[in-house]
Amino acid sequence: MDINDIFERLFNHFQTSTIRELSEKINMSESTVSKWRQRESINAIKKKCREIGIYNEIFGDLSSNINNFHNSNINKAFDLSSNSHSQDSINIGNNPICEQVSKMNQTIVYSFINVYYKLEKKGDLKRLHKILGEIEFE
Repeated sequence: MDINDIFERLFNHFQTSTIRELSEKINMSESTVSKWRQRESINAIKKKCREIGIYNEIFGDLSSNINNFHNSNINKAFDLSSNSHSQDSINIGNNPICEQVSKMNQTIVYSFINVYYKLEKKGDLKRLHKILGEIEFE
């Protein structure tokens, strides 16, 4: 989802068609909202959407993101071999892992999914594995 998609969803949600009208609806200055669009400040928009309780309406809820994630292999993120479709991969669409994920903090899971897909697109899933490996659990 790019910045134009997000603004289209915001305009539809608030039944507006201009930055000025939208800024009035969300109680922000017109210049701030305009800068969000110019700078593609998606995180700022997400924060505001959470504050006013419309995050799921604009960005979709976690269950729809998990449904998109079902067809991928969660272990693919941790497979360090050149063949990421190893027989050891777990398809979470048919696994209780999906139920566990759905009970987790939606923002954190959504952030993980976004990071996963960005690093996958760059061909750098080893980086995610390295970062996760550096976390110490007590």
